[in-house]
Amino acid sequence: MRKVVLILSIVLFLAITCTIALAGVVPGALLHLDASDNPKHPDGWKNLGTAGGELPAGDKTPELERGTIKIPDLGFTLQDTKFYTCKESLQTFGGPAGTNPELRLESWTFEALCKRNGDVLFKEHWMFGLSLTKWGGGFAGFLGAGRQKGGELFTTRPVRHKSHGINLELGKWTWIAFMSDKSGSVFYQDGKEVDRDGPYVFPKALPVKFICIFCGHYGDLDKPEEGRARSFNGSFAVVRIYDKVLSANEVRGNISSTAAVDPASKLTTAWGTLKAAAHRNQAE
Repeated sequence: MRKVVLILSIVLFLAITCTIALAGVVPGALLHLDASDNPKHPDGWKNLGTAGGELPAGDKTPELERGTIKIPDLGFTLQDTKFYTCKESLQTFGGPAGTNPELRLESWTFEALCKRNGDVLFKEHWMFGLSLTKWGGGFAGFLGAGRQKGGELFTTRPVRHKSHGINLELGKWTWIAFMSDKSGSVFYQDGKEVDRDGPYVFPKALPVKFICIFCGHYGDLDKPEEGRARSFNGSFAVVRIYDKVLSANEVRGNISSTAAVDPASKLTTAWGTLKAAAHRNQAE
């Protein structure tokens, strides 16, 4: 019996090792948010990245849902996985300075597995925001065309569902990635480069203190309509922010690695199989 247990233990170890080996996600993300691994729910979204901490829930916590995520053109499928959905204005993650992880992002990459579920919930909607202050000095998501001008954030054109070559089709999951350094910015959708632009950079000496998911910027506490109310009518399953620019191969590798490996389900299956085998050997 000891021999059987030893063999089964080795098999389990190899199963764990293989699962980890297959998970070829680029390491070192400062912010890594995964709806399927969030012990802070419903109070916040725990950061699995190197900066630690979490993004607190906003005025209303985005709803935790589960289902199958597919991107057919990529052969990307996550079965029975979790994701967060904003269904009304002010359902956001991220709070005032001092409550979010502080990020230093002179060069950076934002990537997310997301989908748009409908039209605006308020005046306009924004997917995410990064800034040094409440009102600007940063970048806010793809649906509002955020720009920097004199250190302040402003919008240059009406909100659209297609910006910088990224097209958020209604009800369709997609993998977006945006990266920037002093040389310029590059936009990807589903592993393909779709646009280039000028740089969106932050001074390395100053930390990004305001991080918002499902909205563009935090806004004043007494004026939520100026920030958090512009909530993204959509869903996020995974969000990562790096303090470096990823290559095209790394962007595609992060997509395939996320789709290929679901450690929790694989290890649960492996352990269940091993226990069943042990019971059979005991009976024999």
